Amino acid sequence: MMNIYGFGNALIDVEFLITDEELKETGIPKGGMKNISSEKKDHFLSRFKEKEISRTSGGSIANSLCAAASQGASGTFSCSIGNDKYGKEFLDSISDLEIFNKFSSKPTGVCIVFITPDGERTMASSLDANLDLSPECLSKDVLKSSDVLIFDTFSIETENGFNTVKESIEIANINNVDVCYGISDKSLIALSYEKISWIFSKNISYVYGNQDEINELRNAITLKDEIVITTFGDEGASVDDLKVSAKSITPISTNGAGDALIGVFMALKGKLDDKEALQRAVDYATEVCKITGPRIKNAT
Repeated sequence: MMNIYGFGNALIDVEFLITDEELKETGIPKGGMKNISSEKKDHFLSRFKEKEISRTSGGSIANSLCAAASQGASGTFSCSIGNDKYGKEFLDSISDLEIFNKFSSKPTGVCIVFITPDGERTMASSLDANLDLSPECLSKDVLKSSDVLIFDTFSIETENGFNTVKESIEIANINNVDVCYGISDKSLIALSYEKISWIFSKNISYVYGNQDEINELRNAITLKDEIVITTFGDEGASVDDLKVSAKSITPISTNGAGDALIGVFMALKGKLDDKEALQRAVDYATEVCKITGPRIKNAT
């Protein structure tokens, strides 16, 4: 059984089904992600309230860990969260994981997820309590005994978050824990270049992202021996030069599909060969695209 330790944003996802024209009003590039203020969050919730299709717990790393747990992995998640209704709902949603969190005086974060008719997701996150993610949220003893550490670029956008990344990587490298790093959004590579350069100066085992994100990363950073996991949307995914295909479907929402893929692959990579693990991960991610919300409940 794989023991996977992750930390990241604890968010409630509110999904809206809107038109491409309405998406242009938001000012967020289609398929992209932007951090927004609490005031902007409230504006979007009001502006599109008639278009809401789901309200569920999300957060990229939490989504990955839940997918991994569905495949028999042991998952641990660290976060900062509000001591409020949304915070309780979020923690309840990941009860299958071991949880180390601290409560913030700020409200639980909310991610506005705009779904266009083609199923593509575009995100606007009000981080709030996630701004207080810090090394104190980590369980160093659990991390030391884990097989994999997973986190993504969303956690390096604040100094406290970057300090959490630095401390966790140091612990992982000393204790021979594989480090799996997600790019999150290609626009963040230029914005966080120095921090990402520091990450790749350490021992990173896996890096993952979609094709555009991986290409942008390769333009900015010289990769060493990292295993690169690339997603290609409805065309499947690859691990280095090994590629598998995805089943053809009409997606409802792509929200959480990439999160699920990496979680399932990490859970299975020790039990199956890479091709079989990746195929199962792609198949699982395809199922995520058939639902609203980023997680499949009680999936096997």
